[in-house]
Amino acid sequence: NPLPCGALSNGACAIDADGYICKCIETIGKHEEALGQVALGYGATQGVSQSHPAGTQWDMYNPFFDADEECAECPVLPACKRGCPLGRTAGEPKECSLAKYNLKERILFHYLGE
Repeated sequence: NPLPCGALSNGACAIDADGYICKCIETIGKHEEALGQVALGYGATQGVSQSHPAGTQWDMYNPFFDADEECAECPVLPACKRGCPLGRTAGEPKECSLAKYNLKERILFHYLGE
């Protein structure tokens, strides 16, 4: 799977114990981040902030935005998405993919079995 998180995958979501639908598993329990409720449907929430339009934060995530020189020149970008998108938007440091350090070996193993 080339995406490091389900929040960037179309159709992926997480549902908490109260039935709130979230794109990111890190936002489970944060009802203000919910996209909807199972009982009410996607985009329909009761008492939930509508400050996050259904998935817009995730649909608009761009790993190239504000990429430093190291990331911009890395062969693994955009597959790595610069680590956790939630963390990146919150200003947390990037998390380099391990593939960055052994990309050639991974490709050879995957395609040639070497």
